[in-house]
Amino acid sequence: MDVLTAQLFRNMTAYDAGDPARIQHFTKVYAYADLIGTSEGLTEEELRVLRAAAILHDIGIHKSEEKYGDDNGKHQELEGPPEAGKLLSRVEGYTEDEKRRILYLIGHHHSYTEIDGSDYQILVEADFLVNLFENHPQSIDKAAAAAALSRIFRTKSGKEMLEMMFLREEYKKPGNEWKSAADTAPCRRELILSHAEPSDVQALAAVERECFPQAEAATAAEIEERVRSYGDHFFVLKERYAEQTRLISFVDGFVTDEADLTDEMYADASMHNENGSWQMIFGVNTVPERRKHGYAAMLLERAIGQAREQGRKGVVLTCKERLIPYYAKFGFVNEGVSASVHGNVVWYQMRLTF
Repeated sequence: MDVLTAQLFRNMTAYDAGDPARIQHFTKVYAYADLIGTSEGLTEEELRVLRAAAILHDIGIHKSEEKYGDDNGKHQELEGPPEAGKLLSRVEGYTEDEKRRILYLIGHHHSYTEIDGSDYQILVEADFLVNLFENHPQSIDKAAAAAALSRIFRTKSGKEMLEMMFLREEYKKPGNEWKSAADTAPCRRELILSHAEPSDVQALAAVERECFPQAEAATAAEIEERVRSYGDHFFVLKERYAEQTRLISFVDGFVTDEADLTDEMYADASMHNENGSWQMIFGVNTVPERRKHGYAAMLLERAIGQAREQGRKGVVLTCKERLIPYYAKFGFVNEGVSASVHGNVVWYQMRLTF
């Protein structure tokens, strides 16, 4: 268990102090979630969110009992996120994107019809593995286990755990032996961080269109010129899963001696000066369905790290007002409204000085 997770674990134990049954419950859900998530090949960033959500998933029970006199799942989903938010605020280390995802999972962990994301699926499966036993500790409810296997469980590791615990005879049929993580490698998700290549241009343009309205988005031709001129300042994240690879996030911008970001920089890649003092950031992009996993933060931190390693003075970007607090987390300081009117939008210039 990492230090951050251990901190959160202790805080949740204090929250449930005097209630060993609930402490035991979230401990077991955490353990199964960690096991399944690791076996299914989740990244460390995804596991950090999953572990936190597993520890906090039932935090809404106390408020539910106080306000409604029950521990109904829907009441837990309603009351859980506000309580979890308070507890997360006491533990330093989770990004705002991670916190949002953790609270989303807590607010949906009893909803099974529109599961979006491996972390959500695994949290549900881990909770089922514990509840199937705790709800019937004296005798296994095989009908309930079989129904969960058919209707709820989707991960290979989760199914194997359920079968071994509750459907032992069925599991022992030939061909159902436990498979290690190495055996299931073709189904593991892998994240690949790299610089952009010319072959990435169309995928980059597609992500750009998903992230910005037409008036603000760079065209495929502009992106092609950017990659050609300063591909080493294009930070790209790809996701490989089940032998398919997809570009899901990128951060880009050139280097210049100019201290402020101007509109002409977006369209003129020839202004790049490899020996320049300032690393500009033109775009921070993640496809909508893969947001709230910290991917943009990962790439931005890599861009900042490279600029620092290369001896630049710092990093400059512009953003909309609502994103000022997000970039402030990385050390960027708001310098006020930018001269840029790119896409006919009001932009604020932010600077990180080394």
